[in-house]
Amino acid sequence: MVHLLEPAQSLSKPAPYASLSYCWGSDLDGIAMTTKSNKGAHYDGILLNSLPRTVRDAVLVCQGLGIRYLWVDALCIVQDDSNDWQREAAQMGQIYLNSHITIAAHAPASCQEGFLGKQDYGQRSWQREFWTEFGTHCGRSKRRKFFIRMCTFARMQKFDKPSALTQRGWTLQETILPPRILHYTGAEMAWECNTRHFCECGHVSEDMPMVKTELSHRSSFHQGTELAVDGWMQLIERYSNRGLTHRSDKLVAISGLVQIYGAKLCNSNGGYDTAKLPNSIKSGAVQKPPSHGSAYLAGLFRTALQRHLLWYTGDPRLYSGKSNLSISPSNHRASNRRAPTWSWASVDTPIKYLPLSSESQVERSHIVVHDGESFCKPLFAENPVEAVSVGELLLEGSMVPVRLIIIEQTPGSIYDISENWPGSVSFVRSRNGWTERVSCDVPRDLEFRKGDPRYNCWDRNHNPLDPEYSCWDQGYCRCSECNLEKEQWSEPQFCCLKVATYLESVGTSIYFLLLERSEAIAGVWERVGVGVKRYGSVDFEDDDNANKGFTEADKMEFVEDAKIEKLRII
Repeated sequence: MVHLLEPAQSLSKPAPYASLSYCWGSDLDGIAMTTKSNKGAHYDGILLNSLPRTVRDAVLVCQGLGIRYLWVDALCIVQDDSNDWQREAAQMGQIYLNSHITIAAHAPASCQEGFLGKQDYGQRSWQREFWTEFGTHCGRSKRRKFFIRMCTFARMQKFDKPSALTQRGWTLQETILPPRILHYTGAEMAWECNTRHFCECGHVSEDMPMVKTELSHRSSFHQGTELAVDGWMQLIERYSNRGLTHRSDKLVAISGLVQIYGAKLCNSNGGYDTAKLPNSIKSGAVQKPPSHGSAYLAGLFRTALQRHLLWYTGDPRLYSGKSNLSISPSNHRASNRRAPTWSWASVDTPIKYLPLSSESQVERSHIVVHDGESFCKPLFAENPVEAVSVGELLLEGSMVPVRLIIIEQTPGSIYDISENWPGSVSFVRSRNGWTERVSCDVPRDLEFRKGDPRYNCWDRNHNPLDPEYSCWDQGYCRCSECNLEKEQWSEPQFCCLKVATYLESVGTSIYFLLLERSEAIAGVWERVGVGVKRYGSVDFEDDDNANKGFTEADKMEFVEDAKIEKLRII
């Protein structure tokens, strides 16, 4: 028998405990969980046989390790009490971070089946027996028998296949935050801690690290601010490929990781200090970030806002083998607006960040963030880093009105972000004829199909002002096929906002957001896409050349008919 207890009431001092990371599965009939009605009875005791097999197996592991206490979400959170859930969800990251060890049950996918028992790599089909003569050379009369595990490509493919646990959104922080993790993969046991990782078969090496090890090292978990910026983006790309039973959990499911990365991105001294958060955010009122910009805004960090804004989406079918999501491409942004449109958390598809060169990179931001009028109001005061009820950015920068057109396109390279939704490609065009492909955040209806006379006015890779294609004249098409008139520019529906310029070894890139006037609130904008304009390489080995490169970039045609504006984006 096991007992539910309240540590603050039952323990005189902190005690080591284990936490369980697992999948509930779809068959929840008869699953033991704590509710308002049985909470008192669970304090008195819970029959071990009444628990799902995975939980019983975790109890056995704890007994073997000499650990007396085990945290299991189904039992330690009152499942039909929304207040208790919100309170515990806010502490989830700390629960795993402070555990002595986390037991990660990767297989099977249902908690009804358990994870202990025969492991794939322990089967005789995986092993080859051989005898050595080594003993005879040491004066021993008997030979010695050994077993080796034979590794084949087909078998390793099974090993590399994502487990049910690694496809869940919640479990990302559960397999990164704990100081020690004991993995049960269904094939073998594996170990990870803050300094080492290894498995029974020996096939996991530094060249093929586990999730905690990879993100801790490659994402610079414990390193400086600049590296943490890139690390957060890598983490979000990985997280966006995972699924959530309740999509409203999009932000709360990584709230524990926010605190860790916040240590590098929210404070100049490298420490995460909740006292530095404004009192307004603690009380659930509107958050107004301090002037030095140490703020977390719905999945983005204010410190690196110009980079964290540059994400793009895609149909999960374009990420075959990489995405664990099965989302209809007709899905639009979440109807409950769990996050503002400028946040990646507002969409339910995999996201990626616009690629930047890993070397020789120099950055210039082109936006001014008005901190006093850029904020997020948390949905629940208990957890200021989860879903938001209201979120706005007031950005000042170069804005150019554009027309957005979606035309039919035969799918090409998936590396072209403008083709992120199969069968279409998106273009923007300004009054002076500047034309660029963009990536729309959600699929949009086709406007021109092949065979339409207007199609050729857009489907070309050169400037429409070229004498050979001279139909475009200051905002309207003289060929009468495009049906674009000058009057349509008096209050344009779309605009592009220049965000940042990067001087890279491969060239110069200008990144911009695509915005649309909000139908819900007059005078504000919503994000609908992102784009990049690339130019030739610039020599910037020293500061003088870098400044020259930025000067030249500032003159590039994106800003020829742009003007500085303040834009409120929701």
